[in-house]
Amino acid sequence: MLFAGATLALVIYKFRVWRHAPADVRSSIVPVCTGGLAVAAGAVLVPPSVGTALNNFVGIPSLSVLLLNSFTLMWACSAHAMLLYWRHQPQQAWRTTRWIMVAYGAVIATETMLFFLGAPEEHHKDFTLVYADAPWLGAMLAVHYSAYSVAMGGVVYMCWRWSLNEGTANRAWLRRGLRITAVGLFLSCAGTTLILIAVLGRWHDAAWSDASITSGQQFSVAALPLVIVGMTISAWGPHVEDLRDYQRLRPLWRTLRRAALPRIRRHRGLADWTPESLLMWRMLEINDWLHRLHHYCGPLASAPTIADRTTTSSASDRDRAMSEAARIRLALDARRRGATTSARDVAEPSSSNEQTANVVAAAERSWLVGVSQALHSRRVDALVRRHRDQLSPKTNPYAEATTTEVHGGPAS
Repeated sequence: MLFAGATLALVIYKFRVWRHAPADVRSSIVPVCTGGLAVAAGAVLVPPSVGTALNNFVGIPSLSVLLLNSFTLMWACSAHAMLLYWRHQPQQAWRTTRWIMVAYGAVIATETMLFFLGAPEEHHKDFTLVYADAPWLGAMLAVHYSAYSVAMGGVVYMCWRWSLNEGTANRAWLRRGLRITAVGLFLSCAGTTLILIAVLGRWHDAAWSDASITSGQQFSVAALPLVIVGMTISAWGPHVEDLRDYQRLRPLWRTLRRAALPRIRRHRGLADWTPESLLMWRMLEINDWLHRLHHYCGPLASAPTIADRTTTSSASDRDRAMSEAARIRLALDARRRGATTSARDVAEPSSSNEQTANVVAAAERSWLVGVSQALHSRRVDALVRRHRDQLSPKTNPYAEATTTEVHGGPAS
């Protein structure tokens, strides 16, 4: 029921997207909705209490098994169509999709005919174990698991191949979703293949067939959550990343807020509480506060690792973030003491500051997150202490404050 609820939530979300989507995009959303409805309906029928109740209500024993098989193939057909519409133009995708629908429809019709020819009794929970070697029903099971194994093998190949395509290189969440889906469907394909082998083994009185059927069913159950996550992660994954970066910016935001700098005021509506909006406003406030600290930010006196060109790019990015974090802390100290930096000092940045500007322009979000994470690190503490120690007594505001306080005058 949990899987059914999660899938229905995805269908409702996609239906809302479908209503507002352009006409040429709607056809690519329909397979997502039909596949989600098929998965949700199948998940609802899996519990014996629901499946048996439906069979008793309709008056056809084990009808729920036939419906489960049909919903499973409907899901496989929707997955095929969904990938086709995602990768190709609607006209080209439809030409292939209609033949896929015919093929799956023929398999469902064959299973339905074999089911009623076999006339099974009520065995919702152990249908495969009981009827694996029955004349008509065994053939129905063989047809179903053969078709599903071939179909899922094709979908796994399409998902994994697409995840390696250059078109997904800059779409990290889509690539992750495709790979998670491929892994989940591979488990499902392995489970159905194992059941198919067991059904064929039952025809030859193999002793291991019952254990193989049970194991194959467990594989299929384990695959379902992976498939749901993989098919939906591209929709909710970026929101999780936004919330993560929103929290990672908290140390820098709180430090600047405690400085009592003027704060941007905004109207908070319902849309202002979305993860994207929260992150955007936090970055705007941080950038506004950093701009107000501009006249308090002098050049950092010593940071030899920052100017080292022999380090790797990731290491130099961390060093620049630590340097900027130290500058922010020194600027806050200078503001508390009322000491400003001359315009000449700020207007002549070092080469490391030029690289910092390039990093901010290229990836401001990741840059601010790096500065926030480095703000209270031990290396930044050491940079701040080193900068204070290298200042001469004449230019050291900390030394002036100490001297003035010793002579009884007001602190600077």
